Amino acid sequence: MIIDFSAHYLTPQVEKILDEAGREPWPAEKFTIEDRLKTMSKYGVDMQVLSLTTPYLLGINPKNAAKACKASNDSIQKVIEKYPDKFTGFAVISLLDVDSALEELESNQRSGLKRHRPRNQPERRRTRFTGIHAFLRSRGKI
Repeated sequence: MIIDFSAHYLTPQVEKILDEAGREPWPAEKFTIEDRLKTMSKYGVDMQVLSLTTPYLLGINPKNAAKACKASNDSIQKVIEKYPDKFTGFAVISLLDVDSALEELESNQRSGLKRHRPRNQPERRRTRFTGIHAFLRSRGKI
């Protein structure tokens, strides 16, 4: 089985939240999930792990970062529900507001979405406690 482990997925809804938060504009995908499936088939990719690339959260306030995370995770979850054999995903959380990060973490744990980028000690303790797999991605010192 060939799995594309890091397939970034940016919807127009998430792009709008990030643009309104003052992030430098970045074009959202202009092709559909069906187009993505065709490309996967063309290149022999069996499954993709969808995620929002986390540098998009840099430089925005905690409220907007949490809003972008929730919108991204909800979008990815809908794709997974529709195509469970083709997609899985990493949830993204923003630790600019640890309380909202833990809330989003718990919400996504119930839905089965994996967690992306837990970075602080309380988060790690919580992750071990609940048996969640964590993928740490950093753009600098941790």
